[in-house]
Amino acid sequence: MVSTELTEYDIQSETKAYTAHRIVKWTSGEPDKTGSVVLSYLEALPEFVYMGLLRYKVKHYTPQANRCHKCHDYGHIVANCKCQDHCVRCGEGHRLDDCSVVCVNCKGQHSAAFKGCTKYQEVRHSRSLPLKKCPI
Repeated sequence: MVSTELTEYDIQSETKAYTAHRIVKWTSGEPDKTGSVVLSYLEALPEFVYMGLLRYKVKHYTPQANRCHKCHDYGHIVANCKCQDHCVRCGEGHRLDDCSVVCVNCKGQHSAAFKGCTKYQEVRHSRSLPLKKCPI
């Protein structure tokens, strides 16, 4: 974890990276610096970088694909979407709130993969109980 007090310029200079970009998470609509930094190099990645007296292991970073939460296609976000709404559950042209698809396990208004499903919770709980020995 890199100190959040260091600027991207400081990190870039210290590590001799081509670019340095700090990962930011959004909390209540406000950016919040994390201790993770993405470095890019024109040559091969070094195994370690040094900042001050600290050594950091370098690993390859692959960002997550952007998925639009309106049409659920990849490569853009809602702000740039020109498509109509699509349901994330069934793919039809309506919002999730209006979906009539039901869970195959409990008949609730959610997918079968929903971890809050009562049937899922029931099965999960039963799997956590100690196994009983069979009488022979």
